[in-house]
Amino acid sequence: MTTDADFHPTSSGSAAANPFAGIPPSDFIRDIGALTLLLTSLALPWDHRSVATAHIAVILITLLSIVSLSLTYLHRAGVFPPDVDGRKVSWVRLAANVPYFVLVIAYLVIDAVQSGRGVGFAVALGLAGALLAAQPREVETAGLERGSTLSALWIRFTAGYGIIAIIAGVLGIVFLLTQPPVGLPWVVIAMVVIGWLFILVAFALAFGAIVRRSEVGRVVAFIVGLIVVIVVYVDVFSHGALSGGSVASIREVGYGYGTVFLAGLVGLAVVPPVRVAMNPVSRLQRWFGTVSTLFVVAASIGGVVILLTVLGVTSALSDSDYTGFGIGSIVTLVVYILAAIIARTTLRTDPAGSRSYVLSLAGVMLVLGIIHIVLASLGAQITLIDVVVAFGLPLAIVVLLVIPVDVRKYYATHGRPAAGSTASTEPTASADRPDQPAEDADRPAEGTPTDETLVLTRQLAVDAAADATADSASPAPADSAPPPAPEGTVSGFTAAQALDPATDSQTLYRIALSEPSLRPQLAANPSTYPQLLEWLAQFDDPEIQKALAARNA
Repeated sequence: MTTDADFHPTSSGSAAANPFAGIPPSDFIRDIGALTLLLTSLALPWDHRSVATAHIAVILITLLSIVSLSLTYLHRAGVFPPDVDGRKVSWVRLAANVPYFVLVIAYLVIDAVQSGRGVGFAVALGLAGALLAAQPREVETAGLERGSTLSALWIRFTAGYGIIAIIAGVLGIVFLLTQPPVGLPWVVIAMVVIGWLFILVAFALAFGAIVRRSEVGRVVAFIVGLIVVIVVYVDVFSHGALSGGSVASIREVGYGYGTVFLAGLVGLAVVPPVRVAMNPVSRLQRWFGTVSTLFVVAASIGGVVILLTVLGVTSALSDSDYTGFGIGSIVTLVVYILAAIIARTTLRTDPAGSRSYVLSLAGVMLVLGIIHIVLASLGAQITLIDVVVAFGLPLAIVVLLVIPVDVRKYYATHGRPAAGSTASTEPTASADRPDQPAEDADRPAEGTPTDETLVLTRQLAVDAAADATADSASPAPADSAPPPAPEGTVSGFTAAQALDPATDSQTLYRIALSEPSLRPQLAANPSTYPQLLEWLAQFDDPEIQKALAARNA
């Protein structure tokens, strides 16, 4: 376990000529995203009574969060005293955004005790922006280790945020069941309760994945939060057509509160100390595992929409138009769910050869989602969840299968196998290729989380290792004996060999298998080939993880 002493900030001992130099693109994106969300929130409804700019407290506190975005650049420009380092700047930034969180909690409490107040979608976007503004920056957390106290702090903050969201959902159900609006049909009550229960499950899974340190779960949570934020913008530009006014209340019929809290995932899921704290997986496992999970999310949400539509049709049997459109929507969503299930199964069974097929099924889901939107608009009203199902999830899946560099490289290598190739996709033994840890005492400790339900099948690593045999990265034959160990070396290898960029891939591979003490040097070697790096990432060794993190810094 590391402490705050392991937090290596940038130094401000001398004024930098350019305060923007050396800042990674992710920090610029974080600042621009926070600024956009905070400024946009000022133009939106804050509650049922007024927009955000009608409240002086909201204006001042939002401006304070916006000003906090400049702290990194002021620090690097030498504006602060020399004894102010990056760690202190990060704490000042967090403190500057705490008032926004307190403000949101205060209005949530007011809404719970004062009927008819509500909270507008200004809260959803502003909260997401404040979470982005409050977190430490990548440039300030260089060298931060996985077990640092800063990471633990943000993990606990995420857990607390999730608990507040779940409490709000439970209160929404309690208010609906104990104080239902006069004359509200039982079918509508049932539909709202089902929707709230689903949102509670979504809260538990999304925030729980981050708390359990699931890297795939973290990425899925970010994508869900991003989709929700985009849908909120769609609702705002359509004058509240999806939500009925861009305002939600815990005492009213609807699920708007879920939107408020889920939007915050955009900020929480990208906190650098949280990202560092996740259980390490290979980049391919991250992307393919995320796609696999999004198919499950799409099928699950589609099932909930079907259930809600069935209840709606049941309560409107006398309305032939609504019944017809509702049945058409149900059939469309059933096919949508089948397409998601087939795509996920195919991806997990044959990731290398299924890209075109899976992309085609994602396209089918998009078309079916559009059909559902049309039918829902004719029969009833389009809601936020309909847009998520129809556009958000299918488009996210397509993007993840097309954009990431690692995915494109993988498909470029494995997507078109040579005709007549008979190469085996299974290794002869775990010790023959660096696709999985050796069965020895140097394997990750028993009980290390692997998140097997969310990551890509082992075939990815197997195929990657099989590909390594086709070029200079191929390992030496299993029966080849290592050279005699020179005096002063271990197993015939030295740390200098493990670190030397000129060391060939076969030697690097043999070092990895025969000398565990040199694996941190292998992780730091700029010439270590990707398959070996992915294998090394599976070990819960602080030195290995530190070397791997330094490669990506």
